[in-house]
Amino acid sequence: MGGIAGIFDLRGERELDPGLLKRMTDALAHRGPAGQGRHLAPGLALGHRRLAVTAPGPGGEQPFTSGGGRTTIAFDGQIYNHAELRAELARAGRTLRTRCDTEVLAELVDLRGPDALPALIGMFAFAAYNPREDSLLLVRDRFGEKPLYYAETRDGLLLFASELGALLATGLIAALIDGEAVADYLAYGYVPDPGTIYSTVRRLPAGHALTARRGQPLAAPRRWFKLDQREAAIDPDHAAHTLLERLDRAVARQRVADVPVGVLLSGDATGAAIASSMALNGARATVCALGTGATGGEREAAAQAAALYGADYHTDNSELDVESVLPEVARLFGEPFADSSAVPAYLACRLARRHVAVVLSGSGADVMFAGYDRYGQAQAEGRLRGGMPSALARPFFGGLGSILGPLTPGAVLRGAAEPAAAAYARSVFLVPPRRARALLAPGLREVDPSRHIARVFEEAGTDEPLLRAQAADIATWLPGRTLMKADRLSAAHGLERRSPFLDPELATFAASLPRTLRWQESGKVLLRTALADRMTEAQLDAPRPRAVTSALARFGAGGGHLADALLARTSWRDSGFFDEAAVARCAKAHKRGRADYGQALWSMVMFDAFLEAA
Repeated sequence: MGGIAGIFDLRGERELDPGLLKRMTDALAHRGPAGQGRHLAPGLALGHRRLAVTAPGPGGEQPFTSGGGRTTIAFDGQIYNHAELRAELARAGRTLRTRCDTEVLAELVDLRGPDALPALIGMFAFAAYNPREDSLLLVRDRFGEKPLYYAETRDGLLLFASELGALLATGLIAALIDGEAVADYLAYGYVPDPGTIYSTVRRLPAGHALTARRGQPLAAPRRWFKLDQREAAIDPDHAAHTLLERLDRAVARQRVADVPVGVLLSGDATGAAIASSMALNGARATVCALGTGATGGEREAAAQAAALYGADYHTDNSELDVESVLPEVARLFGEPFADSSAVPAYLACRLARRHVAVVLSGSGADVMFAGYDRYGQAQAEGRLRGGMPSALARPFFGGLGSILGPLTPGAVLRGAAEPAAAAYARSVFLVPPRRARALLAPGLREVDPSRHIARVFEEAGTDEPLLRAQAADIATWLPGRTLMKADRLSAAHGLERRSPFLDPELATFAASLPRTLRWQESGKVLLRTALADRMTEAQLDAPRPRAVTSALARFGAGGGHLADALLARTSWRDSGFFDEAAVARCAKAHKRGRADYGQALWSMVMFDAFLEAA
């Protein structure tokens, strides 16, 4: 694990300044403090920063060149099934010199090219140069656990890196903020793939690959993985057995390391499920970490899980000082990020790193096994929407929804009055559309952030509301919010974070489940059933941790401090992207308790903090 960066000359084989590559890898030093390497050739520069969680062995350093000098790669991540792939390569006549997964990846890509990707089980972002074809292949893993950014300069250089800041460090890319991206950010709290906050930089979408060939225009990325959500008939008892079998196998794969491995427990069932799997498979006692900002109930639930599975338990009982860490958290993302749980999560990763170098977490479980409440709302809206012609649905349901107000029945009725994509987008937006439009400068008010959800709905191949909602989250929420947060905050502390629930065998199984095993009156039906013999009833019924809202609460979301903090800042004003008078009115109303604009103000504060850090 670590970070990668590089430059590829699309037009020829110009000599590249090694200082440019050094500036890029220096900007990634926090991702790989254990070492660095580089590979330079005419028209090509590859750099790597290493985080030591498995020993590469002699000759395994990166960038790595396959036997015979055929393919050179720079790779961030882990290939969990490299032992099985090693045997396959041996049968194909490939002689391997090391015991590292990097060599396996290099040889496999050299042997098969992009066709090798479906065989990989792991989290990864990598660049592979093929001298025979004079081409560079950029790849990002299935769900976006590892990030990869790229940009093309005016004179034909392709730059790429694990983090956006490494591209800007070259001085070759103009940091031009994209107004549409600002509107997207205010709605979602992040900028969805493939965009970034800068018009000059793109993010390679999850499950995509990009091939750059010298002397040819840069082609568009192509999808190499899409989760098949076709439901299959399966006996519930057999499904529960299969789920546990695949979860245990995923955890066994991902706990392999040459350093201590722990589990992030946050009081809910997903982290405890991983801890139970480790214990049942005879793993050494795990270290379970819970950061500042957690409630007493969350701490108690995590401590009980640790005791049940024989794990060492560590927690941080100090007060959550949001203002002291906010600038650093904003800097780490390289672009604005408004999920307030990033602050306590940052401190949880810091705590975990004091005890372990690798942690397993439950990231992705709520998407794969339908755990979010909004999935139930999407299905209820779909049933209403399907029972009446659209010309009648909007005035009828919209009128009833207005009468019922913000209560859940009213929200469902208002959603049924909208197109499905717009309604689901509203359920994932951090700031409601009307409020977001009011805060933006007039020139940005026509931007429709729900277009990202609409695109996924169109490509989903189904009209079933639950399946479309999950598909939308897999394409947007999961890589853009959940995994972005996990990657940046763990990398900041030299901690590797792995996600067993995103194991492709387990995720593919989850995607094949009938709707009745995903959602009944609530979500994660099969997961809860399967874990019943491993957990207490209290663990299974534990709500999602409330610590995710602690940053807002501690920063005074219910009072005037948040409003005063925003109005005291100036960078957001100078940016020209917001309506100052509208922001001031919201801040005033929030401070006086007439309305709750906490999330909108927090999003503005984080945008300002991004501008200050840029």
